[in-house]
Amino acid sequence: MDVDIPACARTGRADKKPFRPKDYHRIASDVLSALKYREMDPFPGLLQPIDPDNRKVVSVCPFDGTRFRHFFLSDVHGDAGLFETALDKAEKSARAAGAEPIVVILGDLIDRGPDSADCIAMLLRLCLGQDCRHPGMKVLFVKGDHDEALTSFGSDASPSEFADELFALVEKSCRRETATLFLERAFCSFVRCCPAAVLFDNGILCSHGGVPHSDLQESIQSAQDLETPAAAQDFVWCRFSERSPKKFPNRREKTCQIGFQDVDSFLGRLDGLRLCEKPVTVWLHGHEHPAEGLRDFEIPASRRHVVTFSSFRGVVNRENNPVMLVHDGDSLQPIGLD
Repeated sequence: MDVDIPACARTGRADKKPFRPKDYHRIASDVLSALKYREMDPFPGLLQPIDPDNRKVVSVCPFDGTRFRHFFLSDVHGDAGLFETALDKAEKSARAAGAEPIVVILGDLIDRGPDSADCIAMLLRLCLGQDCRHPGMKVLFVKGDHDEALTSFGSDASPSEFADELFALVEKSCRRETATLFLERAFCSFVRCCPAAVLFDNGILCSHGGVPHSDLQESIQSAQDLETPAAAQDFVWCRFSERSPKKFPNRREKTCQIGFQDVDSFLGRLDGLRLCEKPVTVWLHGHEHPAEGLRDFEIPASRRHVVTFSSFRGVVNRENNPVMLVHDGDSLQPIGLD
């Protein structure tokens, strides 16, 4: 697969429409109910199946480039306006091509920006199939380190009188604070059920951070060997180093680096598992926030591509060029979000 990455077009961002506390409550209640009772198709807007038992690390998904157009976002980081801009662009682009949009979000939906709660509400509303502005849009969510690190306020046990008491106390002071805590709890429960990586059957691997490091690769003899906490940690937290062929797997640091030969070795093992008919030719990941929006690195010898990209707008004294990627048939193209 060719990865053609020209200069990005710049366009304006959409206006943010803030959510009300009752919206947070309704969305959170619907998500927690769907996860608890495991209803039939509880998330009609979600592409991958939810795993309430939190055992699925890698999901394998079909890639239909005829019926669907795939868009990839990473590191939205609490920017609701940017998120809405991306969704609007994906909807318009897909419809113009006579296709249906699938938005693949590679983690770090929250933190850094001012609108984390609204971004959560937007994602969950899409997954629940309740977004009237984007009807029929499918979402695939791969968790990032910021998403996974968030701790839930409350308890998944039942009964949970103490958690209920805390919510009652908070509600007396601020309805929005209560609703936000409830939404946070729903998001934490949702993230635990989402995969750390997704493999499309056309040869695209997606994760937020890295891939299983060299110390894990000898033990990967079957698909089941990917479903381990250590592999999940590397998919979510590890950082890719395009300057180093190999890096030492430092298990004392979740964010340890991995070299391009380590990545190539893992992708070769993934090919050997035959989870899909085609070999992995492209690995898409975020986590790095490149100032230019994306970087395309070809691994020597194997000619596999590592595409590092970010939909992160920037922080004080640092500005990035946020992009999303679209698969337009045979290649990946960036779409600017500014």
